[in-house]
Amino acid sequence: MTVTYAIIESCIQKTIDIINMCENSNQVEIACKFHVSYDRLQFRLQDYQFKTAVQKLHNKALKSDQKSAL
Repeated sequence: MTVTYAIIESCIQKTIDIINMCENSNQVEIACKFHVSYDRLQFRLQDYQFKTAVQKLHNKALKSDQKSAL
């Protein structure tokens, strides 16, 4: 059976959800359990953390000194 990209992405997302729910989870064991490449999982986790950090920065009001600088 051919594994499609959508199936791989689904497995990666499930794995990320499980890791985020468990604080002290062993990422290698979870990656093996869901048949996900550990390297790909690590990349996605880093990318996920970057995106959530960037999303928190959007739409912040400027301070008065920042407004005057503009």
